[in-house]
Amino acid sequence: MTLRQWIHGFSIAGLLGALFDLAPFCAQASPPDEVRLSVSQLTTQEVELAWPASAEGFTLERADSLVPAPDWKAVPTDPQVHGGLRVVKVPASDGERYFRLRREGSLADLFLEYARQVAEDLPLQVNPANAMPDCAFLDPFQPHTLAPLALVPFTSEGGFVLAPGVWVLELESFCLKSSTPAPTSGDGYLPAPLAGPMADLFEQVLRRWSVMPEASQEAAQTLLWAMLFRVRMDALPSEVQTLAARLLSPADLQRLNEAAARKKALEAEFSRRMADALLGPGGLISDLPEDIRAMISFEAVAEDLLTNPLEFNYNDLQNAALSPAALPLPGGEVREIPYGRWAWLPVVTSPAGGLFMRYLPQGYQWTRIEFAVPEPLTLTRDALGRITLIADASGNRLEATYDDEVLPLDYAADPGVRGYAFRNLRFVGPANADDPHQRFEREVANQGWCLLGVPNGSGQAPATPPGVYFEPQGRYDWSLRQVAEIQRLETELNRVHPGRTAGDPGIRRHVHELANFVEAVRLALEGAVPEEDEQFPLVKDWVGLAYRAWIVDFAKLAASGSPTRAGREIGPLISTRDSSRFVALNQGGPTKPPWWHDLAIFRFMDWLFLGHAQPGRTSSQAVGTSGKVSPPERDWNEHYGQYQKNVDLFGKIMEWAGLPDFLNVPKTVLDKGINAVLSLYKWAGTELYQAGSEKVGNRSPFSPAHRHAQLTSIRTDFDRPTLAVVPNLGPVSGGPGISVARLESTRRVIEHGAALGASLWAALVALERQRGAWAAGDEDWYLRQGAYAASHLRDSGFRMLAFADALDNWAAVLRGEEFEDPWISAEQLNAVTERWRLNGFSAATREGLTAFGLTEADMVTCLADRLATEPETEPKTMLIALEELAIRLRDLGRVYCQLPVLPMPSQ
Repeated sequence: MTLRQWIHGFSIAGLLGALFDLAPFCAQASPPDEVRLSVSQLTTQEVELAWPASAEGFTLERADSLVPAPDWKAVPTDPQVHGGLRVVKVPASDGERYFRLRREGSLADLFLEYARQVAEDLPLQVNPANAMPDCAFLDPFQPHTLAPLALVPFTSEGGFVLAPGVWVLELESFCLKSSTPAPTSGDGYLPAPLAGPMADLFEQVLRRWSVMPEASQEAAQTLLWAMLFRVRMDALPSEVQTLAARLLSPADLQRLNEAAARKKALEAEFSRRMADALLGPGGLISDLPEDIRAMISFEAVAEDLLTNPLEFNYNDLQNAALSPAALPLPGGEVREIPYGRWAWLPVVTSPAGGLFMRYLPQGYQWTRIEFAVPEPLTLTRDALGRITLIADASGNRLEATYDDEVLPLDYAADPGVRGYAFRNLRFVGPANADDPHQRFEREVANQGWCLLGVPNGSGQAPATPPGVYFEPQGRYDWSLRQVAEIQRLETELNRVHPGRTAGDPGIRRHVHELANFVEAVRLALEGAVPEEDEQFPLVKDWVGLAYRAWIVDFAKLAASGSPTRAGREIGPLISTRDSSRFVALNQGGPTKPPWWHDLAIFRFMDWLFLGHAQPGRTSSQAVGTSGKVSPPERDWNEHYGQYQKNVDLFGKIMEWAGLPDFLNVPKTVLDKGINAVLSLYKWAGTELYQAGSEKVGNRSPFSPAHRHAQLTSIRTDFDRPTLAVVPNLGPVSGGPGISVARLESTRRVIEHGAALGASLWAALVALERQRGAWAAGDEDWYLRQGAYAASHLRDSGFRMLAFADALDNWAAVLRGEEFEDPWISAEQLNAVTERWRLNGFSAATREGLTAFGLTEADMVTCLADRLATEPETEPKTMLIALEELAIRLRDLGRVYCQLPVLPMPSQ
């Protein structure tokens, strides 16, 4: 190891990790005992520089230029003391010269001086005070069932609409802080905006890399580390230089190179001064502990790797950048944020004020993000104000009754607080994810009690309370802490919501009392449902319903103190450069129906690049997210996107099966009632899948070309609700010899297929209307149509399950009648495709598609989609293909059923 590596490594590794968080502190601190240097022109040939004689330990230094970085050198002339001043005379010069005083103090002073100068120019700077408000109350909120955001089609702007509900998305991410270990399950993170002189460049890299499917994550991470280390861009490996040139402009690269030059000048200056301190009399190198010796050289090693193509190795660079935690500096704020802490993300112009989100890094390369968007819930109270019901739009319910035969629990000196015993807690919800149709009920009797009221801090529980009221003083003290916590959150809301004042006291009281209820339900369930109970995994969702109600009330509190807002454009902390294209909600257009007013629906895109996951501990790693999903989620999404292949195969079989001697059902019935449904199902499903997969697959949704492509399929009638209308495809009549059971099972297939096709078609229409709203600049309808699309996709999930049941029933009837199920060759199946290519859809198929609402242009596109499939290579029977389709329908339908429910207008 060279002397330069020792000195540079010690100065950087011991400081930069902490300075990432201490930059604002260091940049604002002023040097102690400030001493002024005065300059006087003595003659045309001589200049005098002077400073107080009492100021000891200062060295006069000179530089010929301040750009790009000054090269300070000691003035060789020793000062003379005259009249209380230290004086140095230097020759006058026609050119510019710059002078300064540098104080030589202890090694600690030297480090701190270096720290200030380094911190002033750090590419990224984090101030813990800028983090979004964290909410400790929601720590137990660990939802078991979340809606996969990857299934929602991407919007015209390259983002997505977050409708009410609880969502999850896993994205590829990057390390934004060196000299720290990768995140672990013990590290807590909060959302915070990117800040610092180079924050805009980091945002550009994250944003633009997301549109480059061929660019590797390792190359992008190498570039980000080079930016953090302040290495010259033209010294990087060729692959990284090429990527940098694609992601950043020449002016951006010049900014980075100038920052690298400034750092080099500082390094050269302080290396010389630190060498004197370390190697001179009393030097410290020999006394360094072994673990410090192993750590201090990391950045010099990393820079050498980056600038030496022959030695560059990504794993070596990663090992250097993810070294053990840096030496801490005094004054750094350390917060013990638990892993999975929820934080409030403000949207200042939203009716709900914002949403909750949390970062869950899986190492630095993948990050799971969860969102809890305030949703329309039903909450009822009895005459005493006790909560009796919480229900969501999906039919999940939490019901509470109280045992009034048990005397209430009173607290001395606090008459506003009382405890009430539960008689019964009843839960209604889905039995399991495999069958969303099933519902279960679970009751917990005579378990637990609930506190009602806001404590004043003086309450004392009775010495011998009734046995049902376990730990009454502890519950009171917990509630009292919630008073302080809600007040802290109020202060935080005022910080992040510009212009906000104190919220409504009545809403604040509701938030507190709901917190009491949530805690009471949680404790009651923990005491009643043991871990070995088969329904124990569902406890999180039972209690989660109550936590979701608390989120709704907290959102009301956040919005209650905000000033009147004219528009819905995104606020300063969650901004989008496209917000200017949207008109204000009160500038014309149809009146919004009442059900729409209180819905919290957000355009969520730019935060992924403008913000990052900030660690609570200064020794942990900061993480920035891209717009690409992680490989596991990409594979998962591609798996569910393959369902249309099964649909296409079955459609061909049904076309072949239309021969009169096959099912004894008229071919027009099959064409109109089944082939039309399957053709629509195939096309709509493919279009919706592609609209979503371009977000999460290898293609990019952020590029201008993609946006233009999406805007080619737009509807101008965007300002009307998008509803699913199930067409009546006419009666099903049987041919000679068809049984009643076969006719009825065929009718059920057509009926449920039509319902499924209607939902998928409505989702596709909503997406096209959303593009129309984007083109017109109407954000209200832009958001509404995005919410409609998600809602119809959820409905299609349930209809997929019903269609699968109908297909299985059809197969069972045919097998029961000993139906001859001949093999259909690949040549015969491909002949169907050729028949479509030559003749198009039959008149009956076209009649069925018209009933759904497809235009002539839609039918042309629909037919093209059927013709674009790959040739078949294996023979199939009808029943085998039918049963395989039912399996895939259930596979995808169960996932779509996880999407949240929105209240929809009746007409």
